[in-house]
Amino acid sequence: MITKEWDSGFLLTKIPVFLGTYISFYIFKKYKKRYKESA
Repeated sequence: MITKEWDSGFLLTKIPVFLGTYISFYIFKKYKKRYKESA
């Protein structure tokens, strides 16, 4: 059984990791596109 405390703790540790991965991937895509255009 998943308790509310475990669920909130899980989200608190997982959301920053997910956001960090998503943001770095987004920046990488944007940077790659800009690099291709300027090349």
